[in-house]
Amino acid sequence: MAIFCPSATHPPTVDSTVDSTVDSTVDFTGMAATKTRRAKKHLQQRLKAIHKTAAKYVPEPTFIKVNHISLGDLRRKYSNKHVSIADDPERMDTSQFKRCPPNSTQPLEIRGSDNGLLLYRFPAGSPELAQTLHETITRLPPTKKRKHKGLKRSTYTSRHYNLTCNSADEPYYTREYKDDGPLAEEFIEFNKPMWKRMAFVLGMKAPNLFRDVQLFDVPQQRLCGAFSGCVINQGGLDVEKTTPHRDPGEPKDSYAALTCTGVHGGGALILHDVHIIVEMNPGDIILFPDSIIYHSNEEVQGERNSVVCYTENNMHAYWKRKFGMVRSPKKKSKKRGIRAELERKLKKRRISAESEA
Repeated sequence: MAIFCPSATHPPTVDSTVDSTVDSTVDFTGMAATKTRRAKKHLQQRLKAIHKTAAKYVPEPTFIKVNHISLGDLRRKYSNKHVSIADDPERMDTSQFKRCPPNSTQPLEIRGSDNGLLLYRFPAGSPELAQTLHETITRLPPTKKRKHKGLKRSTYTSRHYNLTCNSADEPYYTREYKDDGPLAEEFIEFNKPMWKRMAFVLGMKAPNLFRDVQLFDVPQQRLCGAFSGCVINQGGLDVEKTTPHRDPGEPKDSYAALTCTGVHGGGALILHDVHIIVEMNPGDIILFPDSIIYHSNEEVQGERNSVVCYTENNMHAYWKRKFGMVRSPKKKSKKRGIRAELERKLKKRRISAESEA
């Protein structure tokens, strides 16, 4: 039986660690305020529907708890600059890493020692989605040679279709998307079912992020559903192993959605910080925080392409600048609150005693 969204009788665990939200103290006025309130209500309804569907149709995942690393630790170590791990044998020696084989019916969920979500693999629901994605990728025009900042990661040919806001007042589409013209528009349009499926996974496992990246109005349409855009990696035949890297152009509390196409062997996702290798079938969706986890792909036998959907840092900066989007303050623990109150009372007594003296 084909699964609409491969966890079964119980609602899936949602990721409460992603809590960047809109500051309720921001004073929205006029039409913008009305649009934001309506969008928030609509997104809450969508999330309710997603969780209801997931509870009914999505099987319980294979669960892995990783005790040597936490999502919080990885976020604290985040840097917007790439640092090579080539001299770190603990992360580079993959021979002892746990390997997770693909599963066509059951999801895979990996969490850190703080229960933060490190990866969620969602089985392909229909081979047609992966096939359409593959065919539309092969129809894209040859890429032009462009200089991209950062580390050269592989021999894959990459193109970026994104709504971005790099050093501009308003968001705009990337040059590669505009240069590819009608074929780029066809790629985005024909793969809307895949973008919808990725949005379902994001809403199921990271609901706060699902809401935040869609809450505010943008002058142009987001290209990949909940995500502002994607990078398309065309590997061709028999691709070598990629270089371990992070994607620091995305926020440290974000998640990206990855899928692959083509008839191939190999190409498994290596999580160097987590010490796990995750294999996947064409059309599977992997949700993971690619900006804070060093990752790479094993060598490929056959033809493999991949698409990674994400929302850039500069879009979050735009929403913050335009609409006042800020992170919510962290909730203080009860013990910390009691301790702070005692310290305030003691300080008040000392001041009172000194004044009387």
